[in-house]
Amino acid sequence: MQPCGRLLSACEECAEAQGCVLKDLRGAEGTAKAVPLSKMPAGSGGKIAYVKGDGKIIRRLFDLGLTPGTAVAVSRFSPFRSSIEIFVRGSRLALGKEICSGIFVEPGSSGGSA
Repeated sequence: MQPCGRLLSACEECAEAQGCVLKDLRGAEGTAKAVPLSKMPAGSGGKIAYVKGDGKIIRRLFDLGLTPGTAVAVSRFSPFRSSIEIFVRGSRLALGKEICSGIFVEPGSSGGSA
């Protein structure tokens, strides 16, 4: 799934807009099933649902293998939670919290090993 080009302040705002990419990722109660990678606890995982952010950042994340449908697991956090170590495609990567807040994951669906 490609990231949307809407310039909204939050994905929750986007979810309320018509024709949003989150339509298919919303639960029965109207809450999004996909959560930002930065909000997931250490040891948890899932599949990447979509990536949101600047075009250059998205391209770099895709080059690193962080594409929709890919299994990803949160390994650990830095002491002040400013960066997050993740496990994806057999590699461990450290990403900043801001970057991880734009990677949305469907928790619990084949997260890989942390």
